[in-house]
Amino acid sequence: MLTGYTKQLSILPFDHRNSYISGLFGWKEPLSVEQALRVAESKQIIYEGFIKVLMTRSFGSVSWSRP
Repeated sequence: MLTGYTKQLSILPFDHRNSYISGLFGWKEPLSVEQALRVAESKQIIYEGFIKVLMTRSFGSVSWSRP
């Protein structure tokens, strides 16, 4: 597929729900509310790291911290 983007692109496997939950946390669905919140928070951390890598690769060193 031609997209016009010519640089290397790395994509994280971000939505492997069952293997992510069982592999990282050792939990099985259905999750409790607390478990679901921990999963969501961990995915947010991964997403923020991914964005930081993209920004650093695009614009050089970036000063960044999570609120």
